[in-house]
Amino acid sequence: MAALNQEYFDRPEVLRLVQGQSAVPSATPGPGDILGADGQIMVPASNGGIENPKEILIPPGTTLIRFANAPFVHHAAAGAWWLDFPNYKIVEGYADDTNKPVQAAMRELCAVPEEWSSMTLLIQAVTRSPLAAYTGRGKIAVAHNKVSAIKTIDPLRYSRQQVMQLYIPGLQSPDLLKQAMIVRGYTMVAPEVSLRGYNPALSIRR
Repeated sequence: MAALNQEYFDRPEVLRLVQGQSAVPSATPGPGDILGADGQIMVPASNGGIENPKEILIPPGTTLIRFANAPFVHHAAAGAWWLDFPNYKIVEGYADDTNKPVQAAMRELCAVPEEWSSMTLLIQAVTRSPLAAYTGRGKIAVAHNKVSAIKTIDPLRYSRQQVMQLYIPGLQSPDLLKQAMIVRGYTMVAPEVSLRGYNPALSIRR
């Protein structure tokens, strides 16, 4: 069964993006890069993304969930980061156990700082065609706020039950998105809801 988005999945920048790296590799070493003995970049710096991503084929009829920025639903559906329904239920269960909104639980278990997304829109979609994707648990994400504080989100800090995220490339194409999935429902929430109980580790930037 061929994946509808195989052309996008095979692009070299996709694996870099899913690992939290820059889409375009740099020849000049930067902060966080690991260098070899010759001074060349051996492992590029990363922030967020998926640890040890694995290739999968998402079959038609799969329910997918995504949080994004309100209010434009189809723009939000064009994003690459999703959860299947069983992994969304893990987030929902963690939210119930900790008395947090699902959005705040998602920030913690999927490593999504508030600086990256307002998470004011929850959309549910069902796939219409087979889609190639990467899956795996989220890596540590780091963000800097306006008062020089460093926010670090490590999903393993919050729960032993790992959430396996999905990265589905190619949905930014309107024609492909139309063939790929149907948006079945959406919910909008106030921005403060996604931060209620959200608990990143904080340190001061020096």
